[in-house]
Amino acid sequence: MKNCFLLIVILFLPAGIFAQTASLSDGVNVYYYETIYETFEAAEAFHSSINQPIEITLFKDIVLNNSLVVGDNIHIRLVTGDIPITIHRGENYLEYPLIWIRGENASITLGKSNMAQELFIDGGYINEPPIIAQSSLVAVMGPNSKLIMYDRVTIQNNYNNGVPLITSYHKHGSGVFINSTDADKPSEFIMKGGVIRGNTNNVNNSYASGGGVLVFDYGIFTMEGGIIINNTALFNGGGLFVFGGGTFKKTGGIIYGSNAPSGLRNIVLEGAGSPITYGHAVCVAVLFPVIYRYRNDTVKENDNLSYYGSLGGNGIFGEGEKWDTPDKHFWQRVFIIILIVFAITIPVFLVVWKIIFKKQLEKALKENPVEDIDTEDMKLSPREKEICSFLLTDLSIKQIAFALKISYSGANFHIKNLHKKLGIKSRAELFVKFKKKTD
Repeated sequence: MKNCFLLIVILFLPAGIFAQTASLSDGVNVYYYETIYETFEAAEAFHSSINQPIEITLFKDIVLNNSLVVGDNIHIRLVTGDIPITIHRGENYLEYPLIWIRGENASITLGKSNMAQELFIDGGYINEPPIIAQSSLVAVMGPNSKLIMYDRVTIQNNYNNGVPLITSYHKHGSGVFINSTDADKPSEFIMKGGVIRGNTNNVNNSYASGGGVLVFDYGIFTMEGGIIINNTALFNGGGLFVFGGGTFKKTGGIIYGSNAPSGLRNIVLEGAGSPITYGHAVCVAVLFPVIYRYRNDTVKENDNLSYYGSLGGNGIFGEGEKWDTPDKHFWQRVFIIILIVFAITIPVFLVVWKIIFKKQLEKALKENPVEDIDTEDMKLSPREKEICSFLLTDLSIKQIAFALKISYSGANFHIKNLHKKLGIKSRAELFVKFKKKTD
């Protein structure tokens, strides 16, 4: 009897409680749905009466075989319930983003502050067999559209191979692709936290840049926190690539570079441009002419970098920072200035010193002229005779070497030979010897 009662209770529980995938709240009531697609359709129906993001709570892992599309003026927040949730790419769903914000003035918010459980957006490349796609995981493409990402959210494991070659913008990028063709209504990705990792952009054309995040045209990437880690690009910008009129602003977060330990670093496989450019952490390509600004090393939490490149007024097109930390940049400039100073002053100093030394020598020779001495019976070479005559003056050995246009070591060599032939050990004995001989 007790078992029958439990069966009746289960049958009359809220519809589909064991099959439910997500719930939607309108601020007063909670509605349950069997599929995520039904939940998104319901969110569109609610959007006119709710002036804030419609919160959808996920209850179980989801395999997507169609995009979660966000239409005009729709604002949705995805959060987890009591368990971690993964949204997977389906094995037969390869050519489109899993989350596609393509409506005007639309947004998706992944997570929220202090969310209890983790949310994973997964491309399936580490599956067995691996899933190889032809699109990014998340695309932010509508005019004035936004993606907002919080802590405990991870966008991961997407491999965009791009075979055959692709032309549609939504097929570019690997982790997150940001693009707007309207300069007055840029699309934006605001990364407040979370992780973008293990994504590869290998589309085999000019868009094979930006393994973690790819910003194109009038897209904006604002990084306030989080980590971009272990992503790969075929050409440039393993962690992040900004192209054309894209904008990048960073006030927090970390983008790992080639100096990070293996398994953490973002990398570039081949590089592109002339000369070959990489930007394992970050690369910005400015057009007209093409100039690459890049950081290969890790961009740390406190590296508050910014790059503004939009033709539509989001900054100064064609200008950007050198992607060096302030201290490093300062000491590099100091070192270069020191080298320049040395390169200029040392030759000038040598010329001035030579002139002064020559004048001192001329003065010394005038006051104490070199006299010819009789050395015929001493078997001295012509150079040794010259050395002997100079040694009988008050000139120093350096002055003697300068006057005879020989090196200081060469002068000493001849002096040693002279001492040996004359049987003396010092310059003083030379004076004594020739004084006695003169007397």
